Amino acid sequence: MNSWIGNIGHYGALSSFVFACISFGFYVSDIHKQNLEKNNFARVSFSIHALGVLTVLGSLFYIIYTHQYQYHYAWSHSSNELAVHYMISCFWEGQEGSFLLWTFWNIVLCGILLFKKDAWESHLMAVMMAIQIALSSMVLGLAIGDFKFGSSPFILLKDFFYDAPIFISNPNHIPLNGTGLNALLQNYWMVIHPPTLFLGFALTQIPFAYAIAGLLQGKHHEWVRKSFSWVLVGAAVLGIGIMMGAFWAYETLNFGGYWNWDPVENAVFVPWISLIALSHSLTLNERKNSAHALSYILAICTFVLILYSTFLTRSGVLGSASVHSFTDLGLSAQLLIFLLFFFLGSLGLLFYKWKTIPKSEQETNAYTREFWIYAGLLVFAFCAFQVLLATSFPVFNSIASAFGFNLNLAPPSNQIQFYANFQVWTGVLLTFVAGIGQYIWWNKIELKTVFTKVLWGASILIIFIALGYVIIFLMDEKDGIYQKAIFENEDKRINAYMLRVISYILLFACSLFGLFMAVLSLFKLRKSFWKLSGGALAHIGVALMLLGILFSSGYSKVISINTQGVISKEFTNDQNKENVVLWRHTPLQMGDYSLTYSGQFYQPRNSNAYINVQDVLLTDSVGLGIIKRNTKTHKEGDTIFFAEENVFYKVDYKSTKEQFSIYPRVQKNEQMGGILPSPDIKRYVDSDIYSYIASTPQKGDEWSDTTYQTIGKGDTIIVNDYIGKIDSIAQVTKVSGVDISKQNPEAVAFKLFIRFFGKDGKEFVVTPAFMLRNMYDGASFFEVSDDLGASIFVKDWPKPKVSDKYVLGINTSAVDYVILHAERKPLINILWVGTLLTAFGLVLAAIRRKYRATV
Repeated sequence: MNSWIGNIGHYGALSSFVFACISFGFYVSDIHKQNLEKNNFARVSFSIHALGVLTVLGSLFYIIYTHQYQYHYAWSHSSNELAVHYMISCFWEGQEGSFLLWTFWNIVLCGILLFKKDAWESHLMAVMMAIQIALSSMVLGLAIGDFKFGSSPFILLKDFFYDAPIFISNPNHIPLNGTGLNALLQNYWMVIHPPTLFLGFALTQIPFAYAIAGLLQGKHHEWVRKSFSWVLVGAAVLGIGIMMGAFWAYETLNFGGYWNWDPVENAVFVPWISLIALSHSLTLNERKNSAHALSYILAICTFVLILYSTFLTRSGVLGSASVHSFTDLGLSAQLLIFLLFFFLGSLGLLFYKWKTIPKSEQETNAYTREFWIYAGLLVFAFCAFQVLLATSFPVFNSIASAFGFNLNLAPPSNQIQFYANFQVWTGVLLTFVAGIGQYIWWNKIELKTVFTKVLWGASILIIFIALGYVIIFLMDEKDGIYQKAIFENEDKRINAYMLRVISYILLFACSLFGLFMAVLSLFKLRKSFWKLSGGALAHIGVALMLLGILFSSGYSKVISINTQGVISKEFTNDQNKENVVLWRHTPLQMGDYSLTYSGQFYQPRNSNAYINVQDVLLTDSVGLGIIKRNTKTHKEGDTIFFAEENVFYKVDYKSTKEQFSIYPRVQKNEQMGGILPSPDIKRYVDSDIYSYIASTPQKGDEWSDTTYQTIGKGDTIIVNDYIGKIDSIAQVTKVSGVDISKQNPEAVAFKLFIRFFGKDGKEFVVTPAFMLRNMYDGASFFEVSDDLGASIFVKDWPKPKVSDKYVLGINTSAVDYVILHAERKPLINILWVGTLLTAFGLVLAAIRRKYRATV
């Protein structure tokens, strides 16, 4: 058994932890007395720490890439069939790998800090190395008494399953294959989303380190200039990482959207809100030499919230509250210790230095820039508090349980509605405040001109409110929402509807108001576009995002309306109303479109093509198939590799204006409840058509008993109401892609080409084959036709002077069908454009400040 690579990884993990501690000690010692020799020792120690981390990374990827299944990590996350880019994804699928990814980004950022030769190096690196000590310890895998100190990714499978019979009888047993990457994670977003997200995590540490350094040195203004660019880049990267996850969910999951207010989503969203608030607080600090204490608090809170989100997702405390959370590896106590260490330590330092922090004595009025930034920060606080409070219910329950009583705080039953009903108002307030703030920021407002400016702004807002009133009511009437509310005639429902209308009108009007003011500011800055426009562009992006969210979520319209009665008694009333049954090759009118379900398909790896499952002969090797007949993209006998758990269902859309095909996926995933549907999306500039398979026939004992029919040239047979007739008979060398002449040179193979005609005008050709060793000795090959709903084989073939007929064995099944759900999501592209524009604006602002900051 090969264990040398694991030993190297173990030593790398141990050395990275030890030298992180040594480097931390040298940097702390150097904080109070600038000793160049110790500083050099600190840098050397950091370099050895970095080398240890890279050794761990290289060792872990090696065991994954070379299929070293004697290691539990490789066995539990990878398999022989995975493509290389998914092997990279395997690296951070597990908790240990994700901690290593975070540690790696920290090394990169520390390297940048060292390269800059910042005069604050000792203070910054002491904080960064303290964080590295915490992260490095998470992969040590040492046990001190009953306390587990980290979880090693290099534990052998036999040590993990030490009491399994197979390892008791054969300690050197190595599985031939791994369990594989979770099929739901075999997606290109898994390759780029986690690295982006963890880079965002790592970037929050730089402002935190500068804040701690500022407190220690009493340099309460200098740290702002040094950290501002880091804050903006961190906000851009973390925001992009979050929206990558949202887009991934939109493309892959079938809950009908891009944000489900899942606890893990919330746990990352709140630190981003805090980071955005920090960027505004630093603006006050930079421009007006105010908000010093608030900036310190937000810098500390942002990093602590990142640690808190890590604790939530990796301690197991969320349990079944989130499908994204990791199971507990026994590290919850260790995570909690680190969280409390950084939280209490930084809070204690803040209180200790509180009296030295400058306080602003300047009054702020409603027509000053500072007032509206403070107002925005207050809205950010309300936004974050509501999300964080409800998300933390499982934590509160755990704390109460530790003290011996039950709190039983239940998460919201309808979490989307629970959060959205509150957050829509924060969106209204944020865009309103941002609109006024943007205008006042770039326009000098004096007391004598306040009334005129307020009147002008109020007129603009009133126009947008009136426009919102017209648009919202028109859309409600078009979608039948208004009529439904009035028809139900219940005060509670009508009041809820009116509250919804008011919030939508105000969100539309205030978003448009914020957008208008930001564009106005951008126009004013047109001569200094690249220098000063970052903030305006970011505000434009946020306004577009909120407009995209309003229309794509608030007016997502189900178009798969069922008019043919109850589909299933197991469905809810809404499910029976909002899903349609598509029988194979039978068109169904759905609004402006005629829909036809055309069959099941596989997708070869590293290919955009789809191949009908009827054209693929499965082999004994998982994920390996042989092409049975020539297709548009493959020839008979070609081999393909594909994920057998993924089946794509072709649905053809046709209208008077266009026609297109979609291939929504259904994935077998026993780990997550059986099957997982994923949507396919037809994209337009103004909307998306979002379709997924809600249900498929249950697999079981679906084939009938074998019946026999005799057919000769000119004869007909009937199978499932289709009439069949022999077109031709041909001698072939290949059957189902297999070369018969090579495997059995003495045998001769034939195919019957039987054409079936249906009442709907459809035609199918079924080609059962048989192989003769001599006239009386042969073998038959089944031909399964899902189009026909039958499996056919040749039981007997013509014999000289006896018969000129073929006896066919036929097994029939129910006609194939799928249940489809489809929605139209208007203006969703505004959301994605707004996301990119926000990130671009933040990066542009960061570049501008980089050259203004002192080095």
